[in-house]
Amino acid sequence: MSRVAALFALVLVVLLGAATDARVAAASIQQVSPPVFSDEFNGPAGSQPDPARWGYDIGRYGANAGEMQYYTDRPANVSMDGRGDLRIVARPEPYHRALYTSGRIQTRNQFNPQYGRIEARIKVPAGRGLLPAFWLLGSDVDEGTPWPQSGEIDAMEIRGNDPSIYYGTVHGPQVGDPSNDIPEQRTQSAPARFSDGFHVYGIEWRQNVIQFLVDGVPVGSALTDSSYAALGGQWAFNKPFFLILNLAVGNGWTGRPTITTRWPAVMLVDWVRAYS
Repeated sequence: MSRVAALFALVLVVLLGAATDARVAAASIQQVSPPVFSDEFNGPAGSQPDPARWGYDIGRYGANAGEMQYYTDRPANVSMDGRGDLRIVARPEPYHRALYTSGRIQTRNQFNPQYGRIEARIKVPAGRGLLPAFWLLGSDVDEGTPWPQSGEIDAMEIRGNDPSIYYGTVHGPQVGDPSNDIPEQRTQSAPARFSDGFHVYGIEWRQNVIQFLVDGVPVGSALTDSSYAALGGQWAFNKPFFLILNLAVGNGWTGRPTITTRWPAVMLVDWVRAYS
């Protein structure tokens, strides 16, 4: 090997090594940076979520969309399993004129992020009529801003009757008719059912950009204010939102439960973490 070739090879090795070190350093920073919000759900069996982090939505939320559950704050529907997971449980039982009970918790007025990487490690249930979800709702909905003007970011929805397909979706107002919902969606099909194990679902959210993630991998292209405008939507996602975890039963998208649906249906949440 000539002296010039040897020198070139040495420079190449140094540059490649530096690039590798930079990637490792960046990954390490991401792994060790403390979250601005987290819950590991490590409480004893039967205990309920930390009230300093989570509140309950109680009632017939989603009834206008055909959902059949009544959300409660009972440990039978929302509690720790004592093994490091939160259990959100849907049960077939008559309750306040509903046929099912379930759980829906949120961080309203406790944690209302605007931007960041927001993730949850979840095992979803399978079964017709079930719709587990990890999502965000615009905080100004509590100040009188109606949906869809408030904005909605569905970091994860997986239909129980087809648990091999992941859906990430945003909902916002139509330009010129803000009462009309404009969705923009990304999907991912998996060779195995998402309900077979835990997966990390999340978003990387910056000004005018939302990227859906499954197990840290981008799902399709990022959603942007430009891509949303091309659908006729008005971008409603540059403001604070709060987090929601819930397990819905029955709607026009999933259909009603059948005799094949297994009860109780359980959505397990290992952790929720958010980074700035």
